Amino acid sequence: MNDRTRHSEIDLYKGLGIIFVMIYLSGMAGGWFADLTAIICFPLVMTAAGASQYVRGYEESNTEMFKHGLVRGLLPYLWFSVIFLLIDALGMFIAPERFGINGLYINIYETLTLTGIGVLWFYPVFTVSTLVWRLFRKDVSFPWMGGSVTFVCVAMLCIFHIRGFDAAFIFEETEPGLNNVLMRLSCLLWLSAAGIFFCFWGELCCRLSVYLKKHKFICVIAAFTATAAGGVLCIFTGETDIRLMRMGNPLITLPAMLLLSGGLYILCGWIRTIRGIEELGRYAVIIYPCFACMGLTELALGIGGKVFAATMNNFACRACVTLVMLAFAAVLILILRLKPFAFLFGHRSFKAPGVQEEE
Repeated sequence: MNDRTRHSEIDLYKGLGIIFVMIYLSGMAGGWFADLTAIICFPLVMTAAGASQYVRGYEESNTEMFKHGLVRGLLPYLWFSVIFLLIDALGMFIAPERFGINGLYINIYETLTLTGIGVLWFYPVFTVSTLVWRLFRKDVSFPWMGGSVTFVCVAMLCIFHIRGFDAAFIFEETEPGLNNVLMRLSCLLWLSAAGIFFCFWGELCCRLSVYLKKHKFICVIAAFTATAAGGVLCIFTGETDIRLMRMGNPLITLPAMLLLSGGLYILCGWIRTIRGIEELGRYAVIIYPCFACMGLTELALGIGGKVFAATMNNFACRACVTLVMLAFAAVLILILRLKPFAFLFGHRSFKAPGVQEEE
């Protein structure tokens, strides 16, 4: 496959991913739905990456592939890390009761060890995952790659679960030093292995969607059945935190991830486009770091809290938070998509999708 046209269904799928991320970061979800948002965000984004690469094909040379992967993956990480460190530094003068020198040191250490400030941890993981998948997939057949990454991912998951591994110990409780740095880099590689697995899952879902779109009734049944089954499994998964490689019950959590991410992808393939959500997906790289680390989520929640205090109505509060977050997203998109800010996002193209090709 190639990218003669941009496939709107993948932008729609990424748009759903951004909505789940925003819900997760805002803490608006509770109970079962909170568990679902914690489970779905990472696999959905990595599944989209695998599907996008399959659509583009693997004709690029290794040099170009490596160059584009590093530029588009690590430049946003580096630039937004610098922005957040500058905010920390200025904060020590403007609001010293909130910002301290220790916090600045910790954030510098997190940045240099590729652990990332806040949710920026995702960029190095995404970069390593997609680069390794593309470089190996270029020369290795899909079945062999799929079998290999599935074996590695499942073996790693079993080992961590049996040993009760929790990356929080490494990030928060061990002293800075060479051992700590090496363990943090190991966590990056382990998370990247999971990312590679979901890149494989994304290509598989894309291949399956091409077939199912020719059989509309089967497509709809498969999409809703898989999504519903994944949602039901989320009731039994327990606490999940992908960054800390923590799963309450991996024998349930992994199938839930696969069913939800796969079912939603097939559903997007059937729907094709919902314009507003598709726009969120196209500008996901703008929305994600800004909402996560620039205080916009907290500001939206603060406004929602004032609405709740005035109305004592939960629905009014949540609706207000949602509208404010969408308004912030629209403003960010209008400003940061302009050419002067292209360097922040690795000079990505935000060109609208062309006419969808029939598969």
